[in-house]
Amino acid sequence: MHPYSFLKAKVEAAALPAGFQLSSEELHADVFGSYFCIFERGDEHLRLIWDGKDGVGFLESRVGEESEWSPLGRGLGEGEIESSPQDVEAIAAWEFELRQAVA
Repeated sequence: MHPYSFLKAKVEAAALPAGFQLSSEELHADVFGSYFCIFERGDEHLRLIWDGKDGVGFLESRVGEESEWSPLGRGLGEGEIESSPQDVEAIAAWEFELRQAVA
């Protein structure tokens, strides 16, 4: 599974039951394999970005259309997701930030 797909599944599992809906998604396989998607709940926005060049996925949030995006915690690297075994602590910390954002 691609790291973006792994992270998006985590976001969907937390955000959809909390009332967020997927509002947009852009997949740029030709641009270093970079992807992003945005989930919305009213004027709350949550964005998952996969930086294919650096191999890092991270979350950002904002309230309202005109406000700036703010990072949520640190990014989660490809090595942390795809290592065997996975870096459970890093993934749990990332998921904690996600759960805080959708609460």
